[in-house]
Amino acid sequence: MKKITCIILACLCCIVTGCKDGDWDNPGKTTADTFGNNALQETNVVTIKKLKEMYESTLAQQYGLTEIGKDLQIKGRVLGNDIEGNIYSKVVIDDGTGAIMISVGEGGLFAYLPVGQEILVDLSKLWIGTYGYQPQLGVYYISSAGKTSVGRISRALWNQSYKLLGAPDVSKIDTIPFNKAKIGEVDYMIENVGRLMTIKDVKMKNGGKAVWAAEADASGTQTEVNQSISGLNGIYVRTSTYADFANSPIPEGTLDITGIFTRYGSDWQIYLRTEADVVKK
Repeated sequence: MKKITCIILACLCCIVTGCKDGDWDNPGKTTADTFGNNALQETNVVTIKKLKEMYESTLAQQYGLTEIGKDLQIKGRVLGNDIEGNIYSKVVIDDGTGAIMISVGEGGLFAYLPVGQEILVDLSKLWIGTYGYQPQLGVYYISSAGKTSVGRISRALWNQSYKLLGAPDVSKIDTIPFNKAKIGEVDYMIENVGRLMTIKDVKMKNGGKAVWAAEADASGTQTEVNQSISGLNGIYVRTSTYADFANSPIPEGTLDITGIFTRYGSDWQIYLRTEADVVKK
């Protein structure tokens, strides 16, 4: 009886697996084919640096927002995603000239947008703007208080707006050394905001004394926590209370810290992609 039951279960697993691997309406279509818009063609690709220059006046505002509404495209490789929950509903891409954050109203982005995956992005239905001077791509959003900002792209619109290009290749991702002497330079910040960078030979102020992001209050209104780097003003490691490593102890000693270097006002905020982005020397 046990043998018969095992055979039945094995058959059921094969049936379920077969359904997942294909498309009922098109048995020859694989799951990978369902991600993004394969009909997109490279027609009017601009660099990320050029895109930022085109919307310089918008990006110069603390909370700027402009509809693109043009036949424009960018392409780049994924630098960071939501794999450990610290970069929430966002993916960051870089094309070698600069980087930009894309706000997407969907979880599990890491499953089909791993680090190193190159994508083509159609900007015609998207908006570009800033949150605390941090450049982002998204859609128009207005809060209940009447404040406009860059909102998250719906899953349906996002699926129409990007195309996967080839296989992921982490070796083609550049990690840029951060120049500590230029922390306060606005031009340096504008040039490198959003990029994957490493700040070397630093110590965390709360190393060995605290965790990255314990819940700050019972109301749950504060969902991200800044941790200071010893001896350096204007640069912080910012961690979500929902990150997988939020309750991990902050390491002591000399560290190399890699992450997505974003900005809020005149401050740098480093978002770790994974806990492994912090290396003890």
